[in-house]
Amino acid sequence: MLGGYISDNYVWPWIFLINVPVGVFCALLCWNNLKSQETPTRKLPIDRVGLVLLFLWVGALQIMLDKGKDLDWFHSAFIVTLLGLTSSPSPRG
Repeated sequence: MLGGYISDNYVWPWIFLINVPVGVFCALLCWNNLKSQETPTRKLPIDRVGLVLLFLWVGALQIMLDKGKDLDWFHSAFIVTLLGLTSSPSPRG
C-alpha cells in the first residue's frame, strides 16, 4: 500500500527508498549479533602457481572471445589452441 501511495503522489523512483530503513535495521542487527563471532585472521602465503595459471586462463579466455569472430571461430588454429587452454580436463577416478 505504501508503494502505491508513493507511486500516485510522488515520482516512482522514490519506491526504492522504502528499502533503506529496512536495510539499515538489518545491517545494525547483523553487526551487533555477529561482532562477537569474529575469528582471528592469519596471514597465509599466496599460491603463486595458481595465480599465474589463473592469469593465463582468464587471458586466453578473453582473447578467444574477443578474436573469435574476427578469426572465424573454430576454423582458426589460434582459437582452437586458446580453447584448449581454457578447457578444464575431465575428472579422473
